[in-house]
Amino acid sequence: MSKNNFEREVLIAPQEGPQTTLCTAPTNVDQILYGGALGGGKSFSILIKWMQHIDICDAISAKRGHEDAAANGLVCRFDLEGLDELIDDARMVFEKIGAVWHAQKRVLVFPQGHKIKFAHIKDERSFKKHQGKQYTFIAIDEAGQFNTAEFAQIDKLYSRLRNKWGFPSVFLLTANPGGPGHHVLKTRFIDPGPENTVITKEIKFDGKTATIRRMFIPSLLADNKYLGDDYAQKLLASDMPEWQKKAWLSGSWDIVAGGMFEDVFDRKKIVIKSPEYSWFNGLKLDRSFDWGSTSPFAVLWHAELDGDKTVEIDGKDVTPPRGSLMVFDEWYGSNGKPNEGLNLAAFDVGKGIMDREKKMERVGGIEVKPGPADTQIYNNLGAGNSYAKEMQKAGCNWTEVKKAGGRELGWQLMREMMKATTELDDSKPWLIICDRCTDLIRVLPTLERDTNQPDDIKKSEDHNADALRYKILKMRGPQSKTVKTSGLM
Repeated sequence: MSKNNFEREVLIAPQEGPQTTLCTAPTNVDQILYGGALGGGKSFSILIKWMQHIDICDAISAKRGHEDAAANGLVCRFDLEGLDELIDDARMVFEKIGAVWHAQKRVLVFPQGHKIKFAHIKDERSFKKHQGKQYTFIAIDEAGQFNTAEFAQIDKLYSRLRNKWGFPSVFLLTANPGGPGHHVLKTRFIDPGPENTVITKEIKFDGKTATIRRMFIPSLLADNKYLGDDYAQKLLASDMPEWQKKAWLSGSWDIVAGGMFEDVFDRKKIVIKSPEYSWFNGLKLDRSFDWGSTSPFAVLWHAELDGDKTVEIDGKDVTPPRGSLMVFDEWYGSNGKPNEGLNLAAFDVGKGIMDREKKMERVGGIEVKPGPADTQIYNNLGAGNSYAKEMQKAGCNWTEVKKAGGRELGWQLMREMMKATTELDDSKPWLIICDRCTDLIRVLPTLERDTNQPDDIKKSEDHNADALRYKILKMRGPQSKTVKTSGLM
């Protein structure tokens, strides 16, 4: 019997929900992150995806007459011992259809010639075992166990995906939030765009441009029909900290131990799909600014809502109360590396702001007014010059800066607005952020409290959060002790 006529019964099938989404994901997706809460069926999803992969490879081989073509799979984890249970599951399923387990090499060989190997990949030495190899399928189980430096091994493995048969490659990662690799996974898969959606990113190197397509598929405990309520009850009854429960029970990636906003930032409520610029006609619009050169600068554009506009929050049409704030756009002056700026001159920053506002006016017919800025831009640089005056030369002006109340009051007011949004409490003003503000959405949930001053945040990449704080203080803070910016209006 030809291997392409190999017959088998259906032994495993995806459950409705994220496992089905995984199996119906476009074949041109380069990298998929699957996971979230504990018990969401992450590891078993690797076996389901592998089964689908060899079916696709068999179909392509039969169509093109490639009798010798076969899928070559690799499943890795940080430590080898962590793969024991997954190996047991794989053998239980695949030996029923003729796969043979070779213990010394830790590989399952299928009658059609397909192979899937299990290995650890925690250091450079372990990666070298895969140099020169060609894989059609690579899965990293519990990718969150790799810290930022160790992720280099995963990135190198990605380069091993290649084959001459025209098989679509699979690069699948599974993870829970909260591990050493939390920030890397969140930055690559969570922050850039909506879940269950293919997000394309351009990468430039040596004058050339390439694209990579990524997709995040969230899974929850409720998605796994084989685990009962007692498992969730055990997690709820445990003494683990609140942020850990949010990570493991709710699958929230917007968590940080000791986070300033960990109990009030609900992405599904606070982040909405960005309306067209024309939607903001008739509203009071302005911008806020935090200066940076070697570190990033941050510009935020916001609208003060009038109580008449309706938005969709968590699948429902709601009307935020009058006085709510919507951040509808941003410009984050970063070179793409953590907390590194673009080193732009103040004039160029001002020109960039004005160019963006001209586009807003041209596309949406809206006009943005000057708003509050970092007091640093008014410092004398010599000969009476300042960053503010350099920006003014480009036509970019700023209003007076509210100083009363300080940092602590700004963060407290921000917390109150987030809490009101999360609870949909229409007796208080809300804070809403449009999903085009990817850097603000990325940073806010990660801000930690200062252990010495718990009402302030720990020094970190907080530039866009500071810009938002300036605006909130201007809207809701005390109206005294202002710094006048005479001659800059």
